Amino acid sequence: MSKETLSNIQELFEEFDTSVLHVSDFGIIANGVHVDNIHLTDDGNIQIWCGNPDNDKYAEELLLNDSEKRKIFEEILENFHTSLDDDEWEPFTLIVIMPGDKHEFLQGYYQDVRLSAVEKKEMLEKHGLHAYDLREDDNGENYHSTIEKTVMVNHSGTFLTKTHLPFGETTPDGATFPTYLKIDNND
Repeated sequence: MSKETLSNIQELFEEFDTSVLHVSDFGIIANGVHVDNIHLTDDGNIQIWCGNPDNDKYAEELLLNDSEKRKIFEEILENFHTSLDDDEWEPFTLIVIMPGDKHEFLQGYYQDVRLSAVEKKEMLEKHGLHAYDLREDDNGENYHSTIEKTVMVNHSGTFLTKTHLPFGETTPDGATFPTYLKIDNND
């Protein structure tokens, strides 16, 4: 595997200030299973996982050769790196509470700015990024309390992510996805 590809992956961990990159939304397949997470271990090794070993007892580390790892890393880099013209967008990770009280990580970019519907559509078309509004808590205790399609009151910024959140849409199981998701600020 090239040192440049490995170095670029390690830079992603630094950019998001994390030891786990959640990549399940990228649809990457290895050995017939979805790649959900990549972990940077304390000794600097990178592990590729199906499932999340932190909260899934069935999670499995995928043992891959260098060629397979390089392919996965290149796909991850392609999905994370965007051609945003504006360097004001900072890497950002949210923990959102999905339906069924399932906590999920969303990784993307944040700026304390309000985008119009036209600008949001442009972000999706030009960069493949969905733009969502963040709401500030009424009592000011939590900086970001919810992520929504559009926030008019207590707007605290805009979050860009590769992840599509189907706010208000009907899900495959016939349920309606909520119109907002709470953000877990306790981490």
